[in-house]
Amino acid sequence: MMKRTWSAWFPFVLLSSFFSITFFAGVQQVTRSGANDPQVEMSEDAVSHLANPAASPQSLVDPEINIEKSLAPYLIIFDDKNEAVASGASLDGSTPVPPRGVFEYLRSHPEDRFTWEPKSGVRNAVVMRRVEGPHAGFVLAGRSMRETEARVANLGRLVFAAWIAFLVISFGYSFYITRKH
Repeated sequence: MMKRTWSAWFPFVLLSSFFSITFFAGVQQVTRSGANDPQVEMSEDAVSHLANPAASPQSLVDPEINIEKSLAPYLIIFDDKNEAVASGASLDGSTPVPPRGVFEYLRSHPEDRFTWEPKSGVRNAVVMRRVEGPHAGFVLAGRSMRETEARVANLGRLVFAAWIAFLVISFGYSFYITRKH
C-alpha cells in the first residue's frame, strides 16, 4: 500500500521541486540584477562627465566612505594605468582595486557588471565602465550587497517552507487517494 502512495506522490515531489527551484532562481536573479540599478546611472553619468576635457575626476566622488560598514553607493575613478585617481571608497584605510582581469576585459568591452568581494564578507554589486577621451580610464560604481543578500536569504527560507508545506500536503493527498482505491 505504501508503495502505491510513494508512486502517486513522486510526481508531486518532482513538480514542486522544479517549480520551487525555478521560482527561487528567477526572483534571485531579478533581485541581484536590480542591485546594479543606481550604479548603472552613476557610472553612465560619470563617463559622460569625464568626456569634457575640463572635467575633474575628483569632482565626481563624495568623501570616502568605508565600504565595509556603509550601504552608500560610491565611485572610484581609475586612469588608463589602472591607478585610482579619485575615490569615494575606502577599505582598511585605502582605496580598493578590482582584479586586474576586470581592467583587461574592459579594454575591449564598454561595461562589466559583477559581484566583487575585495575582502571576505564585503560583497559589492559593481558596474564598471571604460572611459575614452581626455580622461581615459575606468569608472567603478559600487554599493554593498548586504541588504540584497538578506532579501535573497529571506526568499530562500520562504520558498523552502512553501516547498515543505506542499510536500506534506501532497503526501497526505496521495496517501488518502491510494487508501481510498
